Amino acid sequence: MPRSTPANAPVLRTIVCIYCRKPQQVGSTAMSLPCRFCHKALNLEDIVITGYAAKRVIETCGSITIEPKGDVTVNSLTCAGLVVVGKLKGNVISLGAVSMGATAIVRGDVTAPALSIAPGARLLGRYVVSGVMLPEVPPAPAAARKSKPAR
Repeated sequence: MPRSTPANAPVLRTIVCIYCRKPQQVGSTAMSLPCRFCHKALNLEDIVITGYAAKRVIETCGSITIEPKGDVTVNSLTCAGLVVVGKLKGNVISLGAVSMGATAIVRGDVTAPALSIAPGARLLGRYVVSGVMLPEVPPAPAAARKSKPAR
């Protein structure tokens, strides 16, 4: 008879550290935690910006969405994915795709594995293909199995 998982078993999701680029599994309700590999603090939240925001650095292992009335000025923005429909001034490093809506204006350099620009959007800067796409990481096995040598 197969074992069933308990109803209160934790639900895990896979994130990639924005500093060391190593994948790891975390609880689905986790908001922040230290990286298991580089020990830096990670913000796991998805960020939605609907108004004006001026910051030195915005970093998250989640996605960032800049709404139509959003106006962001930042030195460095690092994330797992970015959707811009408003205005963004600053350099972007994304581990996932960057999408620019028709009303988007981005002033700065964008480094990402994929970029989608709708007609009417403006990118005033460089785009660099990083080649680092978020990996599809399978769930961790319950127990490591030892293989027997062939005879």
